[in-house]
Amino acid sequence: LNETFQSTEEDENTSDGKEQELTPKEQERIENLATALEKIRTDESMSHHESENSIGDSISTASLHFSPPSVPSSTKFQVKITMPQTRFTVINDLQGMDEALFRVSMTNFVAGGELVSPKTLFDFHCNTSILADYFDTSVNLWNRLLIQPWEITMKGSRAPSRRFKSDRLSSVLDLESFPCCISFSEQFLVSLASAARKWLIYA
Repeated sequence: LNETFQSTEEDENTSDGKEQELTPKEQERIENLATALEKIRTDESMSHHESENSIGDSISTASLHFSPPSVPSSTKFQVKITMPQTRFTVINDLQGMDEALFRVSMTNFVAGGELVSPKTLFDFHCNTSILADYFDTSVNLWNRLLIQPWEITMKGSRAPSRRFKSDRLSSVLDLESFPCCISFSEQFLVSLASAARKWLIYA
């Protein structure tokens, strides 16, 4: 290449400003240089594509081997119960006698809750009002055992503790009761004692 430039400069100095054509030897050298440069560029592009392919293969391989963590399945049960009025009557039918003792009535019974399995997590609430009467055999009439309705509210839950910020399960039971006012006569106690003795004898 240096020889080419030197010969070109000499020709320019001796040529009175006229351009001369390249010799076959000079053309061959220029073509060899162009071929070498093209080969270098081709090798660099091939190495770059191979590196990108290797990175893509490694990423695809990693994605193939990656599996998301398994999440344990759970089942949730929800229950809602509403009963306007429910009544239970206890009768002494020993010796063929149907003698009423007392009756209990639940009004406006509302309950609901949910249960999550298999962790045994639950949350429920219950609200009702209770009335009770006893049967006075001396006058054959029903008398009030509870003077006024007895209202009860109950709540319960089992879940991770929020107070201590821990995963440990905590069970809570809350019972709220209004005053329970009871009134009964001596005849009611006699009827209960008589039924208990007969039960012990005939049981």
